[in-house]
Amino acid sequence: MKKILTLFLVIVFGVYSSTGVALAATDDDGKKEFSVLSVGDYDSYANLTFEDANYFDDYLQDTLGWTKIQYEVDPNPNGTGDNYNPTDKTAIGVSLGDFTDQGSGTVPQADQGDLLYFMGHAYPSEMLLKDELDSVSYTDVGSTYDSGTKSSNSAWDDDLEWIILGACSIANRDSSGVQWAKTLLGSPRRAHGIYGYKGSSPSNPQDLYVAQRFFQNAAGSSPQTIWSSWINANNATQATNWGVIEHKNNRDYLWGKGTVTSDTTGDPVIYQYQYNHSPIEIFNATKSNSVTNDVYGLNTSFNVSPEELDEDTIINQFFDGKDKLAKNKDNNGNLLVEGPSGSNLEIYNTSGAVLYSKEITEETINFGTDNAISKAEEFIKVHGGRPFDATISKIWPLEKTVIDIFNDTTGTPETIGYLVEYKRVINGMLVDGYNGDSIRVLIDKNGVSNYYRLWRDIKSNDGNKKVNNAEAKGNDNNIKNIIASGQALEKAKRNANKIYKINKDINPTDAELVYFSKSFMHDQQIMEPAWRVKIDVNAYLYVNAYTGEVEEY
Repeated sequence: MKKILTLFLVIVFGVYSSTGVALAATDDDGKKEFSVLSVGDYDSYANLTFEDANYFDDYLQDTLGWTKIQYEVDPNPNGTGDNYNPTDKTAIGVSLGDFTDQGSGTVPQADQGDLLYFMGHAYPSEMLLKDELDSVSYTDVGSTYDSGTKSSNSAWDDDLEWIILGACSIANRDSSGVQWAKTLLGSPRRAHGIYGYKGSSPSNPQDLYVAQRFFQNAAGSSPQTIWSSWINANNATQATNWGVIEHKNNRDYLWGKGTVTSDTTGDPVIYQYQYNHSPIEIFNATKSNSVTNDVYGLNTSFNVSPEELDEDTIINQFFDGKDKLAKNKDNNGNLLVEGPSGSNLEIYNTSGAVLYSKEITEETINFGTDNAISKAEEFIKVHGGRPFDATISKIWPLEKTVIDIFNDTTGTPETIGYLVEYKRVINGMLVDGYNGDSIRVLIDKNGVSNYYRLWRDIKSNDGNKKVNNAEAKGNDNNIKNIIASGQALEKAKRNANKIYKINKDINPTDAELVYFSKSFMHDQQIMEPAWRVKIDVNAYLYVNAYTGEVEEY
């Protein structure tokens, strides 16, 4: 049967008691098990593809050796009925009964494994299986809390620890997030955490890249916790709408990769984690209503090439000479270096990108944005240097918020870090894209825990010199016509589902003219202008300003 699915879940090894004493780490039934549920065929929504679901299934089963409880997909590529195949443990037709017992007293399959992955459309209160009338809500799973027993009626009360959702809006910091947190309070065994998104979630291929990096972080020779692995995987692909809901004492690793904590008991202490909805914006793209014919005349294309990288120099910048390192190169010559304490470094010679991450610290910080900028500047100075045309674009506060189960609300956000983002401008226009040219530095209490650098060499046509942030001459002798912003808005409305898991109709806004920079996954020779269109909070689509075609991730 053809496999299909997207986004993912995880699990870990080891245990702590509520007093912090290490206990013997065992799975509830002595096995490492997982389930994958994926919906791609919708009546009233854009259909979805499942490449990353295959990756989850293959990696958990074939690479990590876990046992598959179920791999259920909808639709069936063969057009047959909803029959369970005991040989490869696949079934057709994801249903409510996969998530909850519906009062039958039987353990749903999703609760029989340690890790559950669901991919599909969702709203804050429900995961959609077909439409709003066929869904799984927090009420269906069980979100009624009993203060006497300190538990909820959640059906996720047996073997399930980790729920990762390749779907929009489930891990929000709002009333629905409070209700989803209650599904982590089943009895006799509480689930540990929900790892998903607080807004629009990425679609293929970005969600596949998230899945790959998640396992790279969580299951490598120097693993990170599930929490850090999820955040760092999304940081690496610029999926800044990630969200996590997790018990305070359930900071786990994957099974066999580190400590897995015991199920919590007593009064629940659950936190929600995310970047602040409203980052501090320093530099805006050129607004469509301020673009004049003179500015249009500067929007020519530019030749670009990768920044030259010296692998040994970069490795020495990030690791001490005494560190034990594991190095692996892919077929394209891109290098992965795994170091101590969950650290890993990626050097992409194809695009000139450098990515670094390690375990993130969640302690509340005592410094503000000015100090964060100073710390970022100092780090960049000795890790590649600050380019002459780098401009601070945004600062994202990284926040944790306690969920008040008893009063159905959330507390005051605590800042545990800042993500400082640098961009560049040409002729007054921002260079931007899906994870394109930028420098991003995540600073927590212990220093820098995530670093992204992609800064291609941009050439001017007058003498092939590097472009600065003043006016520069591009490639085109005859200026090409640029499509109107209204045309870009309409194109974005019809094609947003190619980049994000968008529900039904959307109303794109704020068309802004930028130079489009491709992701670090791609080589790029030509940089052309594009309209950047806002799809959702911190979610944008890019439409080529010459052709009117939506740019691919």
